[in-house]
Amino acid sequence: MTAGAHGKIEPGTGPVEYGSSPKYVVTADEGYHIADVVADGTSLGAVPDVTFSNVAKAHTLSATFAIDLPSGENVGQQ
Repeated sequence: MTAGAHGKIEPGTGPVEYGSSPKYVVTADEGYHIADVVADGTSLGAVPDVTFSNVAKAHTLSATFAIDLPSGENVGQQ
């Protein structure tokens, strides 16, 4: 599990029991939001959690975060 700057994934890394279905919660720091979550190389979008069902192999999970813009501002606005 890899969380980029300004957020976290919990419960974090570590082994899980074979056949279990662990849930991972993605949380952005204050002033930021989830930009993207990628599970096993596939983008899931800005989802707040991911569950790997019936685990039988290793999985990867990463998240990136972006700063919140003040109200009324758009990305790329000058």
